[in-house]
Amino acid sequence: MPQADHYTHGLLLYREGNYEQAIGELEPLIGDNDIASRLAEYYHALSQRALGLEALLAGKFDLAERRLRTAASVIGKDADLSAHLAGLYARTGRFDRCSDEMEKDLAAHPNAVQSHRKFAQALWRQGLRPQAHMALRSALRRFGSSSELYIQEGLFLAAEDRFGEARKAFESAVECDCTSAEAHGYLGLAAAVEKDATSAFRSFQRALELNPNDVSLAHRLAVSARAAESEGYHVVIQLPETYASTNVSQIRQLASYVVQEPDFVEAFLKLPPSDVDAELFEMLLGVVQMAISEHPDYADLHHHSGRILHRLGRTENAIIQARKAIEINPRYVQALILLGELHASQGRTREAIEYLQRAISSGGDWPDIHCLAAELMGSCGRNSTARGHLERALALKAGYPRARRALESLAA
Repeated sequence: MPQADHYTHGLLLYREGNYEQAIGELEPLIGDNDIASRLAEYYHALSQRALGLEALLAGKFDLAERRLRTAASVIGKDADLSAHLAGLYARTGRFDRCSDEMEKDLAAHPNAVQSHRKFAQALWRQGLRPQAHMALRSALRRFGSSSELYIQEGLFLAAEDRFGEARKAFESAVECDCTSAEAHGYLGLAAAVEKDATSAFRSFQRALELNPNDVSLAHRLAVSARAAESEGYHVVIQLPETYASTNVSQIRQLASYVVQEPDFVEAFLKLPPSDVDAELFEMLLGVVQMAISEHPDYADLHHHSGRILHRLGRTENAIIQARKAIEINPRYVQALILLGELHASQGRTREAIEYLQRAISSGGDWPDIHCLAAELMGSCGRNSTARGHLERALALKAGYPRARRALESLAA
């Protein structure tokens, strides 16, 4: 497929909410300096962000952390021109020029808190740390309580490993402006450094509510949630409404699709076992369960749920779902077969045989089902009945190797 087609298809998948597929299409394009590569990287990051937030909502903090970290490495905040130029001077080592420019700006805008903050930053970059602290204290005396200035003070203190003092400065910033996402975010970082995971979690939660577009905050929330949870703190994620409604809407759309297209689940279940089974099938299970909540009387959905749970190794729960399917439709052949297989896997041979016989009498008159029933019967000494099933299997499929071998085994 040409590069342009990969990009177009990837973008379409992203817009449709198929983020995993979008990542697969866009990833091979990343790495060049052309516009297509840069755009591919951007939408790849947006897809990682969406999946990271879904994982965060689901309580999968390790997965959320990985995805959001990937997204945060690409999606940054737009800087204004002056910040960009100051950064350019700093990156090229021209710190004196940077502070000179900021001092000129301060003279031109003496009543602008931002100008004082930038001047202090420029002094700091030049290595004039005491002067930078003095500039901030002077500004605080001039303006009184200022969230911006306290934030900068906290950053300076943190850079000097004075984390306790930095945390107090960030607390002052929050007191000055409880709607400052920046203040809450830095307070969360300070709490995290002091290994206060629960306080960090609360601060990042509030910061993300105030600035829902900051993917770095979402990543930090995932990290702190995992840490808080490991300390025994009960974590309840509350994402901004824009995220929650979008995610729920997308999941509902997917659940609706599962109802209309049963082959969708079948396609997943036919995938060979892999390292991502747990992640993939837990997601699929959640979608099917949402569909069940809206259509509890659909036997197919309970059967799907049972097969997914079986794939996840949760046999007892799988049995419960398969039984619900046959309660709705007692002659549901596939659900009866599933129950037979599940009971057989647990060594509950008698129940397994009963379910398989019900499946056969309900229309599942198939060679492999006869063979499975016969094998189970042979294991408990019911050779005569087993032989009848094997003969029926051979009648349905002449020369069927599995049936022929089983008959030879019975005769031995």
